[in-house]
Order: sequence, then C-alpha cells, then structure tokens
Amino acid sequence: MQTSKKYRHGRVHATAPGKVLLAGGYMVLYPNFKGISLSLSARFHTYLESIKESTDSSKRDSSDNQFRHKMTVYTPQFGDEKIHYEWKVCETLMTIEKKSHPTPGMQHGQQKKTPLIDNTIVAFLMYYFHFSVQNYKKDINFNTSPMAILSNTIGYDGVAITLMGDEQFYNIGATSDQKASSSQKKTGLGSSAALVVSLTLGLSAYHHLPLPRDHLFVLCYLSHSASQGKLGSGFDIATSIYGSILFQQPFGDKKVQTKVQSTLVTLQEVCNWTGSKPVSTWLQTCQSFFDHVTELATLPSLAFDKIERFRFEKVCESNEKVFLLMCDIENISGGSSTPQLVRLVQQWKQKNESQCQEMWSHIQLHINQVVDNDNALIKNHFVNIRMLMKKMGVCANVPVIPHVVDDILTTLEKNNSSVTATGVPGAGGFDAIYVLMRGKSMDAVKTSLHHTFAKYFSHQYRLTILNVNANHGVAICVEEQSPHTSALCKL
Repeated sequence: MQTSKKYRHGRVHATAPGKVLLAGGYMVLYPNFKGISLSLSARFHTYLESIKESTDSSKRDSSDNQFRHKMTVYTPQFGDEKIHYEWKVCETLMTIEKKSHPTPGMQHGQQKKTPLIDNTIVAFLMYYFHFSVQNYKKDINFNTSPMAILSNTIGYDGVAITLMGDEQFYNIGATSDQKASSSQKKTGLGSSAALVVSLTLGLSAYHHLPLPRDHLFVLCYLSHSASQGKLGSGFDIATSIYGSILFQQPFGDKKVQTKVQSTLVTLQEVCNWTGSKPVSTWLQTCQSFFDHVTELATLPSLAFDKIERFRFEKVCESNEKVFLLMCDIENISGGSSTPQLVRLVQQWKQKNESQCQEMWSHIQLHINQVVDNDNALIKNHFVNIRMLMKKMGVCANVPVIPHVVDDILTTLEKNNSSVTATGVPGAGGFDAIYVLMRGKSMDAVKTSLHHTFAKYFSHQYRLTILNVNANHGVAICVEEQSPHTSALCKL
C-alpha cells in the first residue's frame, strides 16, 4: 500500500487568544450564572514542522520492530529549553518517554515539570490514536496491528514544536524590549489556556485530524484541568477557542461532573505512567478516553456557537476602536492570591446561600443588560456590577474590590469620557484593574489615562494595552496544504 503521502506534513502555525473576565467573577464556577469574557489581541503561538530523518535506518529500528514518533518542544522565551517526547509502539508494548535538558539548579537525571505540555500532548495522543485505529480499520476492511496503523498514518518523521507567547502575557509592558522569563509574574490574561488550545489545535492540524470545536474544547479543558489539579470553569479555554463570549459553565450536572472527573483521572494516570504498558491496555484506555470526550462534546450545554457575542460596536463611533488597558496594582498591597480569594468567597457562600444568590442574581441582570442594551447604559451597568461585587466582598470580609482600587476606578470614569467600563478582572483583589475604552489609537488612549495612573502609582505603574477581538478565537495557517487540512483553517 502506498501511504507515504499521508504523512507529508506542511509547516503549521496555530494561535489562540488570551482573555479577560470583565464580569461574572466567582459566578462562572456555577452553571446558573453567566459571565462576560473577552478575547484579546495577545495570542499564544505554536509552530510545528517535520524533523526529517537522514536515512531509512534511522527512521526505524528493525531490531526491536518498533514504531517511533518523536516530538521535540522548544520554549525559546524561557532559556531555549528543549523537551523531548518519544512515543514507541511495538506489537505488544507501548511507551511514552520524556526527556528534558537540565536547567541550572536541577540535579542530574531530574526532569523539569511541564504539566501543561505533558497533559496536552498525552491527551492528544490518546484521542488521535483511537481515532486512527477506528478509521484505518474502516478504510482497509481488515484488522492490523497498532504499529502498522501508526506507521501508515503518521509516518516515522519527528515533529519540532515551538511555543511562543506574545509579550503582553508577561509582566513587562506592551512596548518593552525585554524577553519573558519563567520567573516573571504573568499578567493573568490566560496564557496557560491559550498555550493548551494552540498546541492541541496545532497537533491536530499537523496530523491531519479533523477536530470539531466542541471536541477541541473538551480535550483542552481536560488537559488544562489535569495540569492545575482541579476542575475549573473553562471560560478561559472557551474564550481562546470561540472568541469573546457570554460564558456559562457547561458541566454543571452532577452526573456529567462525575464523568468529567473520571476522565480527568484517566488522563492524569496515563501522564504518570512509567515504563512500558501492554498495547491492549493502551487500546482500552484510549477508547474509553475517546468515548468520554465524544460524549461530553455532544452535551447541549456545550453549544458555544449559540452564545450571544458581546457587541462592541455599541460603544464606538465609526472611526474608533475598543481598547483594553490592564494595569498592575500589586505595588499597592503586594498582590492577591486568587485561590485564597475564591476559597474564602465559597466559604461565605456556603454559610449565606440566600444572600449570595440575591446578589449574584442582581449582578446577572446587569450582565444581561450589558449584552442586550444600547451604549448609553452600558457604563452604568458596569458601575452597578462593581458596586455589587464590592458589597459581596464586604459581606464576605474578602478584598474583592478594595477601597483604594474602587477610588482609582471611580476617578478614571469621572475624568475620561471615553471610558466605557472599569473593574477588576476575574476574582479581583490587588493584582490588576482593567479599563475598557474607545479611542482612535493606543497612544491617544494611554495619554488620556497617564495623569490618573501617575497620581496613584508614582510613575511606577505597568500598563498593558490590547485590542479587543470580539469574534477572534483560534486560528491556524498550514503551508503546503493537503485536502486533509484545508477544512481546518475555517475554525
């Protein structure tokens, strides 16, 4: 059978945007409430291209009769580190090996922990392996070994993967010449979710896997949750895939949560596998994982395409654009711990359920009005959302919107007519504030806010300015496209 053309891959560039949760902090963890999440111009990039082997003998070791597929991940923003993955499959055994170059401070033989990349690659391999087995058997109408299937669908060439995040994801300012480093504090724009989404989409395009967006969401949600060790809301993953959305937690049903949790455990267990495993075990595990992903992807609550977009044209004149300004405020009080804020608010909610439901219901009404109403009222609704969030923080004795932060936001609104909304992103606290405003250029927007920021930050503030992309989610570019990949570019 002539199969060499099946695994001639073009160079793939996949990107996914960052996010900011304008309204709905804490609420998006629960299925009865919605939040406004914006996709931003800051994007994470994944580049994939083939590593061509020089000779036939180096492609396959005939002595052990193994299929081998190598992935080398480069992270040039963080010291040119390299992580090597090798997927080995023979007639009876399967192995996934990881090797990373040691970095300063690491002991010899110690592997660097990269859970985001590890879980994303393993989740993709499990899904892709079962898909390949099922479809290859259908095509040729007879059973054959997993090793033969993989050699005829993937081929023996390796793949080089380069991961790069736009500098706005890191605490260096939008115009800085600095490079990001692994020790720098991130700006909370969803770089982890964007990495997972861009890497998963890039792998699917590179391997000619048609991956619907709902399947992409479930795969990325599981990979991201496994890396964090908990089930999150998923709004950051959804925003990276679909663009700016009115997000609602899709896995609120208890039976669904149980299935999600069991699938998550399976992924974590496979990531922790050491040594070789029987191919039969690998086949069964991949089938179970694939079936669960497919089942979750068909849930009606996952119909993100039907979620109404936040229409930014309501707040702009014809010659204006919408800009989001993120400003670090941790120098006021040393920053905040988001997990701690969430834990304290959840404790208050458990003891004051009716009071919490009443506040959140009022916030939800204003969120709905932001989406549905005309531009003259949007600013007022954001002010009311902030007042209610501040009240919740006072009741819970949690600094969701501290007084000094509220003063800054009020001053910004009063002194700048082009400001559409202000607030604290996500869980709030002392980490950052956002300003959503309209203007003709980034420079004009920054200049108009300089005096207010300088008053509070003594000229030491760090300001990041981003475009708001209402409908811009994931995107890919495939060079030397084949019929297998052309449809994916429409995602």
